[in-house]
Amino acid sequence: MENQIELVQLPIIQHKLQLIGAEVSKRIDDLNIDNQLATDDTVKTLKEMRAELNKEATAFENQRKDVKNAIMLPYNDFEAIYKTEIIDKYKAADDLLKSKISEFELKIKTDKRNNLIDYFNEVCEFNEIDFLTFDKTGIEIGLSTSEKKYKEQILEFVTKVAEDITLIQTEQYAAEILIEYKNTLKASAAIANIRNRKEQEKIERERLLLERTRKRIALLQSLTFVYNEITKTYRFVGNDEIYINYSDVETLENGDWTKKYVELENAVKEQQKQTISAPKIEKLVSKPETTTPQPEAKKEEIFTATFEVSGTYSELTTLKNFLIENNYNYKNL
Repeated sequence: MENQIELVQLPIIQHKLQLIGAEVSKRIDDLNIDNQLATDDTVKTLKEMRAELNKEATAFENQRKDVKNAIMLPYNDFEAIYKTEIIDKYKAADDLLKSKISEFELKIKTDKRNNLIDYFNEVCEFNEIDFLTFDKTGIEIGLSTSEKKYKEQILEFVTKVAEDITLIQTEQYAAEILIEYKNTLKASAAIANIRNRKEQEKIERERLLLERTRKRIALLQSLTFVYNEITKTYRFVGNDEIYINYSDVETLENGDWTKKYVELENAVKEQQKQTISAPKIEKLVSKPETTTPQPEAKKEEIFTATFEVSGTYSELTTLKNFLIENNYNYKNL
């Protein structure tokens, strides 16, 4: 395009700055400022000297500004007309073209994205995955990348998720791992986190069980129950028939334990009451001469004790014969 804007005449500034500059240098040198000392007697003079120099400098600065403003005035008028008549019109046309291009490119991207979402859903359905969304792929749709390339990325992504799920399903805590995996899509991290959590839960359960068992044993000991290692029971010292299995001490739920403890406590109280009142009854009541029927003997509970015995051949043979003669059920380990 032919140059249609040109500067016809350069501004002409008339001055004698070099001559004036030499006079300014001589004036300042004559003041001998470097050797001036500020004292109580001289500070007023120094302030007056400074004010005079500033006044002269301001006068020169005002002249410079007047020259600049005079030069800039025609340029500012020119720039305002230029902006309205030329550049604003080009900018408006550029904005309109940009909008139309963006609209077209957005449609291409939208169509491409919709096609890829359809393909993504098909791949997920084939792999029986129902929790993934297209955004999880992290794909940013661009104009230069082909749909084929994006589809390869989608297939790789969904296949990796399917393989992760297959791996997770072999784990003991698959359901919980899968819940965490769905948030992160990081199989190894999800597996490690759940395994660690379960281990911590196990340790805590064992600690709570041990603490609960310790407290229950303390309650039994307060009732003068002692542990029998052979039968693995806690028995009341005043009556062997009042007892509780150690396994019950460990495993009974709190409600069932409370009920059982109350039964044991009442049985102990009743036993203690009978022990105290028995001698009195013997003194007040004479034994009948006739024989009364005896109550049927209570069937005792059967316990299983496991232990190892060391001895000579003859000792072990004697023990075996003893067990047989007294009708003990036993088996060799």
